[in-house]
Amino acid sequence: MNYNDYLTVVLTLWDKPRFTRRWMAYANYIHFPFKILIADGGQDVEIERHLSDKKNYPSLNYDYLRYPKDKSYYDYYLKVDDALSKVETPYVVMADNDDFFIEDGLKRAVDFLQNNPAYSSCRGKMGQFGVVLDKKYGEDSGVYGKIEDHHVNDKSVSDKEDTASGRVNNVSFLHVNPCFYDVQRKDTLKKIFLSLVKMNLKDLFLMECFHWFFNAINGKVKRENYLYLMRQYPGIESSAEKHRNKHGDMFDRMLVPTWSGDFGRFVGGLTRFGIDKYGVNEEGFRACVVSAYRRFMGLGISKFATSGKQKGVYMLIKYIKDIVKQFDCNGLLKKIYHVTCRRSLLRSQKEQEIEYPELNVIIDFLNTQHALGG
Repeated sequence: MNYNDYLTVVLTLWDKPRFTRRWMAYANYIHFPFKILIADGGQDVEIERHLSDKKNYPSLNYDYLRYPKDKSYYDYYLKVDDALSKVETPYVVMADNDDFFIEDGLKRAVDFLQNNPAYSSCRGKMGQFGVVLDKKYGEDSGVYGKIEDHHVNDKSVSDKEDTASGRVNNVSFLHVNPCFYDVQRKDTLKKIFLSLVKMNLKDLFLMECFHWFFNAINGKVKRENYLYLMRQYPGIESSAEKHRNKHGDMFDRMLVPTWSGDFGRFVGGLTRFGIDKYGVNEEGFRACVVSAYRRFMGLGISKFATSGKQKGVYMLIKYIKDIVKQFDCNGLLKKIYHVTCRRSLLRSQKEQEIEYPELNVIIDFLNTQHALGG
């Protein structure tokens, strides 16, 4: 199969040019066999010049599109909606410039969707990694360098329910099952972003939930055990972090004046899609969506509600540590603790490198570029 004819990777940009260069260099390094469509809503002029010269990445098949600056989420919705209208392949996947896709994982997801038309999206396991910060590398600190604390602990499961209402109900129970980075059918993702343009949701996390719910209504969702995507954590200048800093936690966001209107459009948009696709009963399906969202949020609220207990446990641990410090004059216990934890972490990471050999490609790439100064 010529995967270039089946999958397009839509890389959305909002500055962070060093991460963009790294993403493209990695794709060029592994000879990424998929079409790449770059939708740039940033304001960095140099990256535009750099990406416009395709000689910089001779192994890649990509197009660069410059859009007006993303001043709001509405601008972002418009940008992605327009970019998707230019995609010619049946499948598409959204990409961030600080993450790394696994080539074989994308291929296997495409293969699955090709053979299973009842499924709306597919992906394998997602993991996380950090890059050691080092001031001597200046602005490239955290972009290139030695990987630390990489792990794959994705417990997502497939949603195989036959009915739309059953899959929507599962969204509230399968709370570790986000689909934004799945390989998806282009027509479905186009409908999602066209709906977002019409609704103009102001809350970023409600937008992500809309994507998640819409995808579940459209069809089944597949999760597989191969490595699929490695995400850098903590994300540097991430949209989610900016939104959280501006609007607060889930309680604070519900007090924002625009939230109530957003939620009404969220429920209305999902209900209309269910009616249009399956002819479901409007009142019943609306109630199903609202009930699922309440359960979905309930898990987060329960965690928030128990934060007092967690703080108490934290204080107890801190108290025990303080006592140990008083008697551990030579720091011997501390050294034993750190050596033991470090060995355990390294052992776990080595085991995962054996289980997922694709990790070594990313590690080698970052270390090589690190040695070359990025």
